[in-house]
Amino acid sequence: MVEFVPYDEAAHKADYIDMFIEYGKWLDSQVLDHYGVHLFQSGVKETVDRLVPRFTAIKPPEGIFLIMKVDGKTAGMARLDRIDENVGMVHNVYIYPEYRGKGYSTRMMDVLEEKARGFGYSFLRLDTGGFNVVAQSLYRKLGYVEIERFTDFDNLKNPVTRQYYLEKIYMEKKL
Repeated sequence: MVEFVPYDEAAHKADYIDMFIEYGKWLDSQVLDHYGVHLFQSGVKETVDRLVPRFTAIKPPEGIFLIMKVDGKTAGMARLDRIDENVGMVHNVYIYPEYRGKGYSTRMMDVLEEKARGFGYSFLRLDTGGFNVVAQSLYRKLGYVEIERFTDFDNLKNPVTRQYYLEKIYMEKKL
C-alpha cells in the first residue's frame, strides 16, 4: 500500500531527517564526482539541521511537504511551495534506492501536481542537477519543458559551487 501524507513533526521528524541526510549525502557525492567540490561546505548534517525547520514549516495553501509511505515505511519525500501568485515549485523529490524503478517518483509528481492545482497554481517549476539525466528524463516524460534559470541567483555568487548551479536544468509545466 502506498500513501502520501503531509509532513507531521511528531510522526515524521526522525525519518525525515534521516532521509534528508541520505539525500544530502547522495547529492553532495554527485557534485563532488562531477565538479570536484562539496555542495554542502558546512557539512550535510549541519545543512540539514539548518534547513529542516524552514522546509517543514510550509503549510497549505502555500505549499506542502509530502512523505511517501510504502506498506507503512517511509520511502520518499518531496516539497512544493509557492514562488509566485500562480506558480509553485517542486523541491527535493527523493525516493530511497530500494523503492526506485517502481513508478513511485511518477506517483509522487502526480500527487504534487494535484496538490498544486488545489492550491490554485497554474504552473509548476523545478530544477535539477545538470548531471541528473534520470530525473530530467522523468520530468520530460511528465510534460515538463526546459526554461531559463529562475532561481539560485545568490548561489551563483559562490565560486566553489558556481559551476553546479550554472549547469542546473530548469523546467516548467502548465497545469
